Formats: sequence, structure tokens, C-alpha cells
Amino acid sequence: MARRKETELEERAMDFAREIMKAREDGKFIGLAGSLKEVMNAFMRFEREIFLQSDPDNDSNGFYDRKLN
Repeated sequence: MARRKETELEERAMDFAREIMKAREDGKFIGLAGSLKEVMNAFMRFEREIFLQSDPDNDSNGFYDRKLN
């Protein structure tokens, strides 16, 4: 089971890298703070999915992106 999550995490990391590259190709600038924000939010969403899959009785109270100030 741990190997499956590792593979899924790697896949998500590659998706994120593709999004960054596409943004750069489109002329958008994503600085360090923006990149860190996106990485942190992606990891939190992934962690939340894992938690909810392991606890099907949990009703989930939602998720919202965090801001880096």
C-alpha cells in the first residue's frame, strides 16, 4: 500500500511540474512564494484525500487553500 501512495505522490509532483512549465511557456511568472504556496496546498489536499480514504465514516469538513504572507 505504501508503494501505491508513493507512485501517486510522484504522479502529482509531475503534474505540478507540468503546470509550472505551462505557466512559464504562457509568459506567467510564478515566484518562489507562489510555488511554495502551490506545493503546500497540493500536499495538504493529497494528505486529506489519504485521510478520508482511510476513514470512510468521516464526513469531512472541507478544505481551503492556505495563503503565504
